[in-house]
Amino acid sequence: MSSDMLDDADAGEEDILLTPDDVARMMRVSRRTVITWRYRGKGPRYVHVTHNCVRYRLPDVQAWIQGKSLSMDRFAAAYREIGQLFDQLETNREQWDQYQDGYTSGLAKALAIIDAHVGGKLS
Repeated sequence: MSSDMLDDADAGEEDILLTPDDVARMMRVSRRTVITWRYRGKGPRYVHVTHNCVRYRLPDVQAWIQGKSLSMDRFAAAYREIGQLFDQLETNREQWDQYQDGYTSGLAKALAIIDAHVGGKLS
């Protein structure tokens, strides 16, 4: 970050405006990457100061970085949710198999009854 921005002891964090280069250095990515994120709507919130002047508020950048962090708690929660979905899928598959077995069995019984009524002509 620009040292003059951080040297101002009177400025609160919300008052600190960062350039795209500052954000790129913070993130250890290229300036082009920061610009691409902005054009694609995937980067931190920004301020359009003028037509050719874009700045980023430090708290917005920090919040964006925090939102991109995948903590072990979030990972574990996602893993549990995936496990629950697979359990539900297995339950649904078992129910479907039971339905099919019952349907096939019922169909076979119905055909046997019809066959008996027509004197075995279906067999």
